Amino acid sequence: MKKIIIFISIFLFCFSAQARTNWIKKDICKKEKTRIDLCKYVGKNIYRYVPAAKRSFNMGKIEGVVFLKKGQNKGTNYKRAAEKTGHYVLMNDTGDIKNLIPVFPDSAISFK
Repeated sequence: MKKIIIFISIFLFCFSAQARTNWIKKDICKKEKTRIDLCKYVGKNIYRYVPAAKRSFNMGKIEGVVFLKKGQNKGTNYKRAAEKTGHYVLMNDTGDIKNLIPVFPDSAISFK
């Protein structure tokens, strides 16, 4: 019985499962031959316009583009469903390539 308890405790505490999605493998700019308009912005910065401040703020660098359906999990640390079906840009705001955030390019988003 002791061995089973020790094995279960080692299994639970040593092997941490990550719920993150590997977005680089799902990047359609690298793997598909059809060109998406958003692929030309890969490597540029993404800005969000804030009307209250009347200026645009740099959110991070664009690393790729993925296609998500409405209701699909966006793969961040907490479950957050995609609001719309379409192409999302992968934003790298922390400098960590494993922690990319999908952002839907709406009217408040610009690329420079």
